[in-house]
Amino acid sequence: GGRCNDLAKALGIGRHDPVDALAARLLAGDQKKIDLGSFTPLTHGGSVTVDSNRRVFCTVATLGFDTEVTKYVLEHRFPLKGTAEYLHATLRVMARFKPPRVRLSGDFGVFEGHILLAATGNSSSYGGAMQIAPGARLDDGLLDLCLVRQVSLFTLLRILPKVFKGSHVRHPAVSMHRVRTLMVEPLDGPQTLCADGEILGQAPARLEILPLCLNVKVSEK
Repeated sequence: GGRCNDLAKALGIGRHDPVDALAARLLAGDQKKIDLGSFTPLTHGGSVTVDSNRRVFCTVATLGFDTEVTKYVLEHRFPLKGTAEYLHATLRVMARFKPPRVRLSGDFGVFEGHILLAATGNSSSYGGAMQIAPGARLDDGLLDLCLVRQVSLFTLLRILPKVFKGSHVRHPAVSMHRVRTLMVEPLDGPQTLCADGEILGQAPARLEILPLCLNVKVSEK
C-alpha cells in the first residue's frame, strides 16, 4: 500500500481488490520468488561505509530529476493522489532542476557526464503509470538502467508524455542497459538516490540485483 502501488501492479494486484480477494490470495495463491534491488552507500574511495546498512528496494531506484520529484512529493503534501501527485511535482521541479554530472559504471561499461536521470528498474514503472524501464521484470536476475542524458527543457517536455507508454526509450538522448551491478559516483557534489517513493541514501553507492530472494503470492489457484 502506497501512493502509487507499482509493485502491486507488477504482481497483478488491482487497486480495487477487495479484502476477501487479497485474503484468498494469501491463503491459496501461487508462491513465486522475485528479485530485489540492493543499495549500498560507499566511501569516495569505493569501500563500504562502516556505519551504514544495505537497503533493498522492490521497484525503481532513481537518480537525478526523478529523485528531485520524489523529494518534492515527500516534502510537500497536496490533496492530489497517485500519478497526479507525481505529475504536479514534475512540473514544479522542471524549471529549477540542474542536471548533475555523474560517473556510472557496470556491466554495460562506463558513462561519465551530465544526466537528466538514471533510473534503475527491478520492475518497469514508477509514479503509478510511468513505464520508465518497460523491459524490466521482477524475476530475470537483472536491473534495467534507463539513462537519459542532459536535455533542454523543451526536449524534456516532449519526452515526458512518451514515458507513459515506454516509447521514450527510442529517443536519441535515452539508452537502456541491463546490469547486475551499477556503481554510482557523483562528480559535482552530493546526490541522493530514492526508490519505492522513499529516500535510499547518498551516492557514491553500489546498486545490485538480489536474485529470487523474496517470496510473494501472485495469483489464486
